[in-house]
Amino acid sequence: MFIDTREKRSRIPVLLEKMNIPITYTDLEVGDYIIGDICVERKEINDYIGSLSSGHLEEQLYNMSVNFNLSYILIEGIISEALMYRKMKRAPLISSLVGCSLKRASDGKQGRINTVNLENAYDTALFLKFLHNRCVSKDEIRLPRIKKVPHSNTYRLLYITSSIPGIGHKKAELFLSRFKTIKGFTNATVEELMGVDGIGKKLAQKIFDILNKEFEGGEEECSQKNIDQKV
Repeated sequence: MFIDTREKRSRIPVLLEKMNIPITYTDLEVGDYIIGDICVERKEINDYIGSLSSGHLEEQLYNMSVNFNLSYILIEGIISEALMYRKMKRAPLISSLVGCSLKRASDGKQGRINTVNLENAYDTALFLKFLHNRCVSKDEIRLPRIKKVPHSNTYRLLYITSSIPGIGHKKAELFLSRFKTIKGFTNATVEELMGVDGIGKKLAQKIFDILNKEFEGGEEECSQKNIDQKV
C-alpha cells in the first residue's frame, strides 16, 4: 500500500502497521492511499466541507476519475457534530455525497468514485485493511503511472459557473447554454436569469446579488469559516 507522506501526521499508518499491512510512503500526485489500482482520498469531515466550499474537491474528483477505474473518498468523522459546528444544513452535505459518486471525468479512464463515511481513524484503517486484503495480490505492487490531465475549456467554464452558491453542474450547463459565455452570464439581469428553465425569482436575485457584489476585502471577510457559513 502506498501512502502519501502527508498522511504521516495521522494515526492511520501506525494502525495499518499494527494490522500487518505493508506500507510505503511516497509523494502521491492524486489521493492519499493507492491500493493496487484503487485510489483512496481520506478527508476528515471538516476538511471535506472546506474543500467542498472552496471548489478544491472538484479538482480532486476529476483527477481520480481520470487516472483510476475505481476510487474512494473516505469521509472521517460524525456528520451531525460537523454540521452543528459549521452551522450548515444537512441536505447540501448529503447531496454532495451523492454528487461525488456520480462524477465522471470527460477523458482518461472516466472512473467511478464511491463515498464512504466512517466515524474515526480506526474504522478508516480497517476499511483500508480489508480493501488491501481483497484487492492486492502477492505479486510485487507497482505504483501506477499518474498524470494530471489538463482541464478542457468546457470543464473550466462549468467549474467557474457551478462554484457560485445555488448553482450546481446542471444549472451551470443551463446558464452557459443560454448565455454562451461567462461574460454574458455575469452581465445578465435578474429577469434574464429567470428566463432559464427552473430558475425562480428568489434564486435569480441571489445569483445576481453575488455576481454584482463588490469585494470588501479584509481578513474577517475572507476567512474560510465565514465563507463556509455564507454558502
